[in-house]
Amino acid sequence: MKYEVTKCVCNNISFEEMKTFAVRNEIQSIEGLVNVLQVATNCRLCVPFIKKMLATGKTKFEIVSHDEK
Repeated sequence: MKYEVTKCVCNNISFEEMKTFAVRNEIQSIEGLVNVLQVATNCRLCVPFIKKMLATGKTKFEIVSHDEK
């Protein structure tokens, strides 16, 4: 089964919103985003995706579950 990750779930902020904000404000690091947006502050599961978003510009990430039988 495939799942798509598109946002910081804890704070309900999409990677698209983060990307737009980062581009507008010339933010290039996750630390920069954390300082001004409420992201990556709870479970932090979004951190690797935010880093990939900043590096690649992608805002959707596919997760594949290998547990399905």
